[in-house]
Amino acid sequence: MKNNYFLILISFFLTFVLIEIVLSKLYKKRLYEFDTIVGWDLRKNNIASRKYANMKYTIISDNYKLRTNKAKNILNETCDFDYIFLGDSFVFGVGIDIENRFDLLFNKKMTVKSINFAVPGYSILQSYLKQKKYITKNKCINPKKLIIFIYKNDITDAQSSQTAFRYRPIIIDKKIKFPNNIYYKIHGYLRDLSYGYFYFFSNLEKFYKKNNIFNSDNLLPIVNELEYIQQDTIHNEIYIFLHGFDKELGNKFLNNKICQKIECDNTNITFKNNQKSFVSGHSHWNILGHKNISEFLIDKFINHSN
Repeated sequence: MKNNYFLILISFFLTFVLIEIVLSKLYKKRLYEFDTIVGWDLRKNNIASRKYANMKYTIISDNYKLRTNKAKNILNETCDFDYIFLGDSFVFGVGIDIENRFDLLFNKKMTVKSINFAVPGYSILQSYLKQKKYITKNKCINPKKLIIFIYKNDITDAQSSQTAFRYRPIIIDKKIKFPNNIYYKIHGYLRDLSYGYFYFFSNLEKFYKKNNIFNSDNLLPIVNELEYIQQDTIHNEIYIFLHGFDKELGNKFLNNKICQKIECDNTNITFKNNQKSFVSGHSHWNILGHKNISEFLIDKFINHSN
């Protein structure tokens, strides 16, 4: 009887190993790892290829878990930058190589230096906390210009504690609830280590999306995030730029109390009125879209300096 149990256990183990091997061949190289503060972050010193629509692009991360280029880190010195960019997959540059990303175009034209804390799937709060970890660790004490790009799905991200069952920090009753309890840790590390576990929750996400609808008109959660940032940050110049908002929602946001405290503007770059700026049939900016965003920023900050 004991031998039978032993054989069953061995069979389960070998089956599990076989499944992991098969799935590891089917899935692309992992980009992310669990983090108790931001929920997930880029793996450091990682190189991975991705395909978005019909375009292949490369994602390279440096020792600080920031996206970088093939030759070297974007910055020569850790605190040597003038602008900070926060956002999600748009600001990260999904679908394009980093050389064509808006912030590098902006840097070149303006002869300035910037740093980008965007990660796909991030809420605005996550991107800010990633930035805060960086400047705290590297003792970057001088205030910079903090630029926050907000897409319409950031409104619902501020209401949800997870994306694809990767859990994020969320503000509840004016306090941040971090994904750092024992459940989040076990789940996070298993999701990183096991392809089978990852596959299960990736498919569960499809069911979750169908059965969970968040209010895209409820601005209070994202306003709470922005108020936290304003009160917590060392930076005294903050700018909020909207993109992907229809006219009604954009005006509602611009008339909100947060835009009485922080300078807000709408880029008016949406798929509906700028289709040539987006990957065909998809929601993210293409090379022209990134160029248009850089030109928007150049115009904005040239006018500010005059």
